Amino acid sequence: MKTPTQPLAQPRGLRGFTLVELLVVISIIVVLAGIATPAAMRGLKHAERVEGLSNVRNIKGALDLFAADFEGEYPSDSTAILLEELLRDDEPRSSTRKLEGKWKLDSKKLAGSGSRQREQQRTSNDYFNQLMSRGLDNEELLYNSAFRRSFDLQRPNKDGKVDRGENVWGYTANLMNTSASHLPLVFDTPISTGDSPRFSKKTWDGRILVARLDGSTATIPIGGSDPDAGPVRDTINGRSTNIFSPEALEEGRLAPADLKARGSD
Repeated sequence: MKTPTQPLAQPRGLRGFTLVELLVVISIIVVLAGIATPAAMRGLKHAERVEGLSNVRNIKGALDLFAADFEGEYPSDSTAILLEELLRDDEPRSSTRKLEGKWKLDSKKLAGSGSRQREQQRTSNDYFNQLMSRGLDNEELLYNSAFRRSFDLQRPNKDGKVDRGENVWGYTANLMNTSASHLPLVFDTPISTGDSPRFSKKTWDGRILVARLDGSTATIPIGGSDPDAGPVRDTINGRSTNIFSPEALEEGRLAPADLKARGSD
């Protein structure tokens, strides 16, 4: 008489996970991901901010090199005229001082920054295009991906010309290297101009990056009750002042970047 066949015993170590155990593991992974993601985002934003501060500092250095060739004058309407003359003439008529060193002059780079478009509102792109002829070879300094939170951007195409969407930084025109040291020279571009320019709070979590005339860099809080944008105030001569108002900029004039704010028409 045959004895009943006994079921084979399951080898030790091959037992699968139960449904409860799988759910526990998945729950732990979800919790860890929830903890890690904000930390990773903070790390990414910190890296972007460090890169941004480095960029405005290096742009300021390039502007200083430019000013050294123009008797202390940073890129302006008058230096654009002189550069245009240099394209046509070895001896510029607007200056008694002949520029020395290696200049890479190109009419395409200067288009829009000289007298021919004097009636139009100048942007910082026009002035930074003057830098592309001397002192600034790296268009990437003018770009930062963090501004995608506020503006429509276009990655630099490395053609040696600053086109729309490639530059994210604003600029204060008409300054000399002897102007007041606290004046902002390179900074976040505003989303609106006028007597009280407004800046996006989305780019750097409620702050803007600034390189001052004295070479210092800073992050300055954006004020106002609007959660998306507001003015920027700082202490100048002992009192709180909108640092981008015509009064605070003195002889300078704010030139925003040629950017389109997200959500604008």
